[in-house]
Amino acid sequence: MIMMTITESKAHAVLIAAFLWLAIGTQFAQAQTSRNEVLDEVVIVDRSECAVIRVKFNLPVKYKNHFPETAGKELRVYLAPVAVTAEERQQVVRSEYFSPPDSDIVEIAEIIYEGRDVVEPYLTLLFAHPMKFSVKQGDDFRSVIISVYLPEAKNGCMP
Repeated sequence: MIMMTITESKAHAVLIAAFLWLAIGTQFAQAQTSRNEVLDEVVIVDRSECAVIRVKFNLPVKYKNHFPETAGKELRVYLAPVAVTAEERQQVVRSEYFSPPDSDIVEIAEIIYEGRDVVEPYLTLLFAHPMKFSVKQGDDFRSVIISVYLPEAKNGCMP
């Protein structure tokens, strides 16, 4: 009887240890995955006649330019990622798709980062409808700020 209790107790302890190991291992794997991606998150803040899109990156980036300049259904933002480590340099040459968040002002069909087989990396936003926009460097040098507004809007959109 005593032997059975010790064995059950050891089995219970082993099960708890295995469960904890799996839980910690899963969290570590998720952290590794998100850290190895170029895009971190996309946040859209709706205003009365416009939306401000903040595209955050997992490594420093420098905004270079964008095309077209003021309006269109597709916006391409050219970047100069600042890769310091070998791991970051491998990240830069990836291609990633980011699921667009919801917004009442702007409907984004796709957000794509393209770093593979290109002269310089770029971010593409495909809008469901033609939009006016402006683009600037984020203050943290890990983001790009895109102000988007409807073509019929009278005023611009300040971030």
